[in-house]
Amino acid sequence: MTRLTVFFDGSCPLCAREMDALARFDIHSRIHFVDLNDELSLPLGITHSDAVATLHVIDFQGQLRTAVDANVLLWETVGKKPWLRVLRWPIIRSFANLGYRIFAKHREYFSLLLTGKKRCDGHCEANGSKS
Repeated sequence: MTRLTVFFDGSCPLCAREMDALARFDIHSRIHFVDLNDELSLPLGITHSDAVATLHVIDFQGQLRTAVDANVLLWETVGKKPWLRVLRWPIIRSFANLGYRIFAKHREYFSLLLTGKKRCDGHCEANGSKS
């Protein structure tokens, strides 16, 4: 596999902002962005509700990565935010995963605080969808 595939919710302002930032830094086109609002079928084993609730990435070896691990991999791929690697350290990983679950469950609230919008109608203006 030559590119990562990331499945994201393009109607989430925070998700769209993050994917837009990743797309800007992805100068070698190593990431394929799939907006879940456009995608009717997902790879075997990924449900739409799971993909909307938690970030999903299929890595270069075809393995599924989710949540914090997926996020760290994406930023490593574009060569940015190297400090995120600490989130994979054994003791920190547990806390990072817990924090991610809390954030993901309440992302509409965080989005409202940070962007002024809980959701976008259809797609957010800035989304990282790029083939």
